[in-house]
Amino acid sequence: MCEKAVDYYRLAAEQGDPRAQANLRWMYEMGYGVHQNRKKALSYYRDVRNLSLRGRISEAKG
Repeated sequence: MCEKAVDYYRLAAEQGDPRAQANLRWMYEMGYGVHQNRKKALSYYRDVRNLSLRGRISEAKG
């Protein structure tokens, strides 16, 4: 069951979905449905942070 969720989150994350990236980060950090991999978790954390910053900059320019 968790493996299927990982697949769906991964597909959405590859399309830039910040919630999917955040969920994958948590799953890799905790080892939930995947082998625990803190390096991958950190990578997804950075992706989410960068998307968030870009969104705020766009809003400020808006």
